[in-house]
Amino acid sequence: MSIVHKALQTGSVAAQAPAGSHVSQPQASQPDSISRKSKKRLRLDPTASEEGEITTKECYLTKVPLEILAEILSHTSSPRDVLALARCSKYFCATLVKPSSNFIWRHARERCLPNPVPDPLPNFTEASYAALLFDGGHCEICKKRSRAMYWSFLLRARFCDNPKCLEKWKATSIMKVNSRLPDRYKEVVTWLPSLERSITNPADMFILQFFAEVPSNSMYVRVSDWKQAVDELNKALVSSPAMDEYLRKKQSLADQLPAKIEWSKKLVVWRDAHQAKYREVKNTNDSITKDFARVGGWEPRHLLQSQTYSTLYRSKNVSLEGISQDDFNAVRSAVAEEITQNVERSGRRKMETAYATRRDEVKQLYQSASHQKELQGQLPNLGEFRKLPVMRVLQATASGESATQTQNVQESILVTALMKDNLRDWQKSTRAGFAALLGFADWRNASKNKLHPVDRLTARFRCKNCDVRKNSLDAGSFTFDEACKHTCWEPNKKQRARQTWSVKQFTPDQQVIDFVYRVLRQYGVNAEDAASLATVPMHEPTIVCLSCPSKIVMDLDCAMKHCRRHPEMDFTVVSPGEAQKYLQGGPFKPGATLLNMCFSQKAGQEPTPKTYGCRHCRNLLKPGAAPENVAGEQQVAPAGSIRVAMKQKLYSFNGLRSHVKAKHGIERIGDEDFFEQKP
Repeated sequence: MSIVHKALQTGSVAAQAPAGSHVSQPQASQPDSISRKSKKRLRLDPTASEEGEITTKECYLTKVPLEILAEILSHTSSPRDVLALARCSKYFCATLVKPSSNFIWRHARERCLPNPVPDPLPNFTEASYAALLFDGGHCEICKKRSRAMYWSFLLRARFCDNPKCLEKWKATSIMKVNSRLPDRYKEVVTWLPSLERSITNPADMFILQFFAEVPSNSMYVRVSDWKQAVDELNKALVSSPAMDEYLRKKQSLADQLPAKIEWSKKLVVWRDAHQAKYREVKNTNDSITKDFARVGGWEPRHLLQSQTYSTLYRSKNVSLEGISQDDFNAVRSAVAEEITQNVERSGRRKMETAYATRRDEVKQLYQSASHQKELQGQLPNLGEFRKLPVMRVLQATASGESATQTQNVQESILVTALMKDNLRDWQKSTRAGFAALLGFADWRNASKNKLHPVDRLTARFRCKNCDVRKNSLDAGSFTFDEACKHTCWEPNKKQRARQTWSVKQFTPDQQVIDFVYRVLRQYGVNAEDAASLATVPMHEPTIVCLSCPSKIVMDLDCAMKHCRRHPEMDFTVVSPGEAQKYLQGGPFKPGATLLNMCFSQKAGQEPTPKTYGCRHCRNLLKPGAAPENVAGEQQVAPAGSIRVAMKQKLYSFNGLRSHVKAKHGIERIGDEDFFEQKP
């Protein structure tokens, strides 16, 4: 086998046929007639030229005369090698499969180790016989691909390495047939294939253990074969002519069955001897591999993971040959280089896995810290949290294993104390940076009655990066805590991983700040007073927009976003009881927009029910009241909007978004723009 392998390595496996052979050569005009699928395959082939011609390396083995090739193959130790060469190319297939080359296969069978392969039956060709013996297949039970030979050649039963599959097959797929059968079925056993039982072969003693009481006239057949044979017999018994025709057809099978049984028994004996020799050679090569690894200072698994040595190891095992020192010396330098590369690659893989584990531990620590009351409002986003000094140490541990278990990290007093110190320093510098953005650089005050500039209601910021992406969902006005945890949305995962957070990416949202100052004046409080946080309700609908054609009631949080719809929003502050007069259709629900945007309808789902109404349309025309009966100065609604309002339609959420954009010019819908009427 080694001679064939060396010959194959001198040229390409895909051989180029010599002149005058049956394999056609590519012509200059051939690309014009190539099918579309072939052209696509040629474009994907890196060896294909622009004109579509395939350039292959020259194979010198095809130039060897058949007599010399036969002499080379006569030194192989198994027909498996001849079969492998015949499948290399069309040229070798046509050369070795033709009847005049049968002597090559016969010589290979005679030289097969440890015993010659029995002669095939007349209905087999040499190539098909070699494929029957050495090709793999699917397990009878689990259907997994297996390289094992047939366990039963006559029944064509193959099993994987799992012994449970063989035991299950014995229990469910075969049945014992003996002389106590009804007379009408005794003819069936004369042509039905049965399990081979080689009693004289010691390797088949486990069969005798399974079949404890085996009479000399008993046989084991497939359950499916027996049922089919009985069914055919019962159908033939209906009429005498049909029975005669049935017996005539089955007589030829009965005449061939004894020869098949004898042949299959010989194959079972040869297979068991071959498998025993394979196990012996494999154990010997395993010992030799351990010796090579010990001398080279490697581990045996590293040697077997080397592509060069693993190829040599498998080929020697299949050929039932031992690995010699000369074989290893020929590939020693290549094996040493591959082992070095594999060990380095394995070390990098372990470090990457450990690093990913430590990063996950830091993420879990961040999630745990976000639920602690003393740390709420002081945490940055996860990316900045990883940059804290103590988190850098946890993530950059040099060992290949995890820095520590997550539970131990969370329970560690030292880690918690260091984390709080790092967060305190980060918070101090960040608060100073955002205060400088608001015009309060170097702000210092010890009074508890005065709020820090970033803690006031007037502390509103916008992200410059999100403002550039006008369609970004993150574009909006942020408080200080929201700005600290803000992460710009980026669809590209790699670019999202390279994002960095900085105070410089934010700017004061001056329009919202001016609006909040006006709201505070109506409440009669100052922005720096600590009492302003309790005086001004953040989530109660008390602000009425007078710049919209209809009265729209909202809370302060929605009003900060709503004010950007108007150059200078005109509004009034009302009491919660008075605000209910303008909430036509349903109550005000903070966060309803975000909830519907996150759970929007997907393709294939049932359409969402039409339960949403437009407050702009509903407030334009109240039942029983004129549209102009409103307090304060207000814009006049167009006549078309009033006609739409009189219909009082309900929409799905996506339909409502389209409605407010088309009829009211609102690009981004808010909680104040709609109500929900559930049936």
